[in-house]
Amino acid sequence: EREIRKERKMSAHSSSSTQLQAHGASFTRDMTLYGVELSLSFSNFRPLPESHGIRISVHLKDNASAGFLELSQSDTVFDLPSSSFSQKTTVPYRFDHPQILQFRAERIKDESLLVCGSEGIVEEPLATLVCSPVPHHLQFPTGLLLSVQIRIPSSNNDYLRLRFVGEHIKSYNNFALGAYFLVVIVSEQRTFLLYKSEVIRSKEAKWTSFRIPIQPLESAASLQVHVMNENLNHGDSLIGYFVTSITQLMKGAGALNTYMLMDASGARRSDKLLLELKSVERDSGPSFFDVMRSGCDLRPSIAIDFTASNGSPLDPMALHYIHPHSANAYHESIISNFSLVHLHMRDQRVSLLGFGAKVGPKLEMNNCFQLDASSEHVLGLRGVIETYRRASLALQPFGPTQYADVIYHTSKFAKASVRLNMNAFYLQVIFTDGCSSLSPRVVDALVDASFSPMAVIFVLVGSKTGREREAENTRVVQNHPLKHSDGRVAPRQVALVLSETAGEDGLGLVPLMISQWKNLSEASA
Repeated sequence: EREIRKERKMSAHSSSSTQLQAHGASFTRDMTLYGVELSLSFSNFRPLPESHGIRISVHLKDNASAGFLELSQSDTVFDLPSSSFSQKTTVPYRFDHPQILQFRAERIKDESLLVCGSEGIVEEPLATLVCSPVPHHLQFPTGLLLSVQIRIPSSNNDYLRLRFVGEHIKSYNNFALGAYFLVVIVSEQRTFLLYKSEVIRSKEAKWTSFRIPIQPLESAASLQVHVMNENLNHGDSLIGYFVTSITQLMKGAGALNTYMLMDASGARRSDKLLLELKSVERDSGPSFFDVMRSGCDLRPSIAIDFTASNGSPLDPMALHYIHPHSANAYHESIISNFSLVHLHMRDQRVSLLGFGAKVGPKLEMNNCFQLDASSEHVLGLRGVIETYRRASLALQPFGPTQYADVIYHTSKFAKASVRLNMNAFYLQVIFTDGCSSLSPRVVDALVDASFSPMAVIFVLVGSKTGREREAENTRVVQNHPLKHSDGRVAPRQVALVLSETAGEDGLGLVPLMISQWKNLSEASA
């Protein structure tokens, strides 16, 4: 009987290990997935003659599974009121999944490992544990205390430091030479800017060294370097580009990493026009976890599109239709997307704005207004939904769609946080039906925001027929470079678009955007 129990236990561990390996197998393919390490200790356990051992099993639930998946079982500890478990558990963490950790405490009879009772079940959001540098204490119904500590592997701080030089760099138009390069990750859904270099006005360009995080490089579908020419009072033009990978870069400086540049069609520019990797070495830099555990306050701002294209709140076919017993498209999208951000907040206050409507007693057009007239902030997700539903019935949808005012409004606070030396990052989430062209003023607002601790996420709501315009908006927001009318170019990824058709990895890239801001601020310090 004892051998049967041991065999069952080994089978359970094997099953758990196989499931965890399935998670781990995707670590290298998904730039939104991170591995963290969990350790456990307990106190207030009361050993009894008939059950003097304790064992904890760890389970994980996220939106990809129907229920809780067992990740591991701890070793069994006997006859001790308090102790630490020696076994560590690797947990897959994603910002864009509402992950819940569940801990089940079992009383063990004796060395036979027979389960003869339970101390109960406790649960905690994984986001709460990941963002805290100190252990969390969870109490079971019987009084047993479980201490949960998340350790962040040092691999999350791994960076590559690279230095490139260019030979025979030239402008392919009538503008003076001013060469810089962009390092971008290109996937089916989007492009993501990892680094922008300084401008060099010489054919033999020698750019300074820079560092980029390794984790997204390992999972990148395509790593590209775009050499651009800075054109005054005009959009910047492509000099040439090349495609590489982290595997290729790690082969070192020299001939193996000397690249001839191609034009936009993929044809070679010239045998003499090339970029050479002069140095490559491993380095360390900030991670998302470092930023959050340093006490960074993630400050979200929701902006809701009330333009006429969304329809009237009184129209059952409208995206903003307010029904007393059911949720409309905007309601569902806010719950689905903002609830993930809400898990990572230290403060329950949420800035709640609207745009594209006539508001107030005189119904005056406004592209940035508070949904709660008495305060810009509401409390928690419930406050967001209740205020949104109430405010929808007190305004008149209008237009056109203009995002710039709400972006400038939030970036004003992001800039002030830098001046006041506050540890904060502002996340602007704009819910919109996407029926708008992105004006130069919106691009200016995004570039301006890129120099502050801020990111902008556009969430496209509803399934509309005008997807060609939506696709064009997505291209403008996510393609590079984003250039301000005053000539400045966004130095980092500042905006992403989430849509029903483009894959839902956008929120999962928020940790990379936060660490990217920290890396940029350290480099410029």
